[in-house]
Amino acid sequence: MNDARLAPVAWHSVIAGSTVSTVAVRDDQLDLAAELNRQWHRLAVEHGVIDSHGAFVLHPEDTIGLFPHPDHRCSTGCCGPDGVSGRNRVCTCGVEVATLVADCWTYQELWLDPSASGPSHRDRLQ
Repeated sequence: MNDARLAPVAWHSVIAGSTVSTVAVRDDQLDLAAELNRQWHRLAVEHGVIDSHGAFVLHPEDTIGLFPHPDHRCSTGCCGPDGVSGRNRVCTCGVEVATLVADCWTYQELWLDPSASGPSHRDRLQ
């Protein structure tokens, strides 16, 4: 497993919710926020952080609250899940939300699936 290659894009940590924004848009220039989002999305796609379906890649250790799929057939691979069987990570509510790719012959990355849906955190609290 020491020879596993890590994708360069998978090394970028996710910013904590308490982090102060590096870009602030004035209230009278809200159209600038949309343009910044378009540019960020374009760069993310160009650099492989977002795939053509909108899935977002993270380093596997940059997530919390995700667990192996209860069906072991979703995590096929040699030394770890290879991601070939699709979503193999579930959130605490049991919804399939991501695919961990972490086998000896693959990059080490976790792809969050934008089409995954389930009860929101707020719904579960009520």
